[in-house]
Amino acid sequence: MVSVREAKDKFTAICRNLNGEPAIVTKNGKQYVAIVELKGDMDLETFLMSHSSRLRRMLNSARRGPFISGDHVRRRIESDNRKERSRAR
Repeated sequence: MVSVREAKDKFTAICRNLNGEPAIVTKNGKQYVAIVELKGDMDLETFLMSHSSRLRRMLNSARRGPFISGDHVRRRIESDNRKERSRAR
């Protein structure tokens, strides 16, 4: 486990030393985020499908309703991300 400050200062070294295990970053002594390695058969799409509750909700909604294209899903995710970034400012 590393603190947010340590993760910021030593990010490259932390990433180089993951060795298939996540690095847990803490904030104020509590688990905050995990840095995970995407390697082998794990690509970004697979990772997001298994870790993004927002993407799972969108896919489940698509299964219940009319067909939604991949482009539509990508545009919606990008739109949501822009909204989140503007709120964070």
